[in-house]
Amino acid sequence: MKTLCAQLVTALFCSVPALAIAGEAVLIEFTSTRCAPCQQMKPVLSELARSGVAIRSVDVDREPELTRRYGIQQTPTFIVVSNGKELTRLVGRQAIDELQAALSINPNGPWVN
Repeated sequence: MKTLCAQLVTALFCSVPALAIAGEAVLIEFTSTRCAPCQQMKPVLSELARSGVAIRSVDVDREPELTRRYGIQQTPTFIVVSNGKELTRLVGRQAIDELQAALSINPNGPWVN
Protein backbone atom coordinates (compact mmCIF):
# COMPACT_ATOMS: atom_id res chain seq x y z
CA MET A 1 0.00 0.00 0.00
CA LYS A 2 2.85 2.39 0.84
CA THR A 3 4.31 1.89 -2.64
CA LEU A 4 0.95 2.66 -4.23
CA CYS A 5 0.64 5.86 -2.20
CA ALA A 6 4.16 6.90 -3.17
CA GLN A 7 3.35 6.28 -6.83
CA LEU A 8 0.18 8.36 -6.57
CA VAL A 9 2.02 11.24 -4.91
CA THR A 10 4.71 11.09 -7.57
CA ALA A 11 2.15 10.98 -10.38
CA LEU A 12 0.18 13.90 -8.97
CA PHE A 13 2.95 16.23 -7.87
CA CYS A 14 6.24 15.28 -9.47
CA SER A 15 4.92 14.93 -13.00
CA VAL A 16 3.55 18.48 -13.06
CA PRO A 17 6.04 21.24 -12.29
CA ALA A 18 6.04 22.60 -8.75
CA LEU A 19 5.27 26.05 -10.16
CA ALA A 20 1.81 24.82 -11.17
CA ILE A 21 1.12 23.90 -7.56
CA ALA A 22 2.68 27.11 -6.21
CA GLY A 23 0.38 29.35 -8.23
CA GLU A 24 2.46 30.15 -11.30
CA ALA A 25 0.89 29.21 -14.63
CA VAL A 26 2.52 26.26 -16.35
CA LEU A 27 1.89 25.19 -19.92
CA ILE A 28 1.66 21.41 -20.28
CA GLU A 29 2.16 20.30 -23.87
CA PHE A 30 0.94 16.82 -24.79
CA THR A 31 2.85 15.77 -27.89
CA SER A 32 4.01 12.83 -29.98
CA THR A 33 7.07 12.35 -32.16
CA ARG A 34 4.86 11.12 -35.02
CA CYS A 35 2.56 14.18 -34.89
CA ALA A 36 3.42 16.72 -37.61
CA PRO A 37 1.51 19.64 -36.00
CA CYS A 38 3.36 18.89 -32.73
CA GLN A 39 6.69 19.22 -34.49
CA GLN A 40 5.54 22.47 -36.14
CA MET A 41 4.84 23.90 -32.67
CA LYS A 42 8.46 23.53 -31.50
CA PRO A 43 9.59 27.06 -32.55
CA VAL A 44 6.55 28.63 -30.85
CA LEU A 45 7.20 26.71 -27.63
CA SER A 46 10.90 27.58 -27.75
CA GLU A 47 9.99 31.25 -28.00
CA LEU A 48 7.63 30.98 -25.04
CA ALA A 49 10.30 29.18 -23.00
CA ARG A 50 12.85 31.90 -23.83
CA SER A 51 10.38 34.49 -22.54
CA GLY A 52 10.20 32.69 -19.19
CA VAL A 53 7.12 30.49 -19.57
CA ALA A 54 7.34 27.22 -17.64
CA ILE A 55 6.59 24.41 -20.07
CA ARG A 56 6.23 20.71 -19.31
CA SER A 57 6.32 18.56 -22.43
CA VAL A 58 4.57 15.19 -22.16
CA ASP A 59 5.18 12.55 -24.82
CA VAL A 60 1.87 10.67 -24.90
CA ASP A 61 3.64 7.42 -25.84
CA ARG A 62 6.17 7.64 -22.99
CA GLU A 63 3.80 8.89 -20.28
CA PRO A 64 0.48 7.10 -20.83
CA GLU A 65 -0.62 7.49 -17.18
CA LEU A 66 -0.41 11.28 -17.29
CA THR A 67 -2.04 11.28 -20.73
CA ARG A 68 -4.99 9.28 -19.35
CA ARG A 69 -5.18 11.43 -16.22
CA TYR A 70 -5.75 14.53 -18.36
CA GLY A 71 -8.05 12.72 -20.82
CA ILE A 72 -5.92 13.55 -23.86
CA GLN A 73 -7.57 12.43 -27.11
CA GLN A 74 -5.53 14.39 -29.67
CA THR A 75 -2.08 15.91 -30.05
CA PRO A 76 -0.97 18.54 -29.70
CA THR A 77 -2.99 19.49 -26.64
CA PHE A 78 -1.95 22.39 -24.42
CA ILE A 79 -3.21 22.71 -20.85
CA VAL A 80 -2.58 25.71 -18.62
CA VAL A 81 -2.32 24.70 -14.95
CA SER A 82 -2.10 27.01 -11.93
CA ASN A 83 -2.56 26.27 -8.23
CA GLY A 84 -2.86 22.61 -9.17
CA LYS A 85 -5.97 23.29 -11.30
CA GLU A 86 -6.54 23.23 -15.03
CA LEU A 87 -7.41 26.74 -16.21
CA THR A 88 -7.86 26.12 -19.90
CA ARG A 89 -7.16 23.66 -22.69
CA LEU A 90 -6.28 24.23 -26.34
CA VAL A 91 -6.24 21.44 -28.91
CA GLY A 92 -4.37 21.49 -32.20
CA ARG A 93 -1.80 23.87 -33.63
CA GLN A 94 -1.93 27.28 -31.91
CA ALA A 95 -0.48 30.70 -32.63
CA ILE A 96 1.82 32.16 -30.00
CA ASP A 97 -0.72 34.87 -29.12
CA GLU A 98 -3.37 32.21 -28.40
CA LEU A 99 -1.01 30.43 -26.01
CA GLN A 100 -0.01 33.71 -24.35
CA ALA A 101 -3.69 34.61 -23.86
CA ALA A 102 -4.33 31.21 -22.30
CA LEU A 103 -1.37 31.70 -19.95
CA SER A 104 -2.71 35.08 -18.82
CA ILE A 105 -6.03 33.69 -17.56
CA ASN A 106 -6.68 34.76 -13.98
CA PRO A 107 -6.75 31.58 -11.82
CA ASN A 108 -9.32 33.25 -9.53
CA GLY A 109 -11.80 33.77 -12.36
CA PRO A 110 -12.66 36.79 -14.46
CA TRP A 111 -12.21 40.29 -13.11
CA VAL A 112 -15.48 41.95 -12.14
CA ASN A 113 -15.78 45.71 -12.55
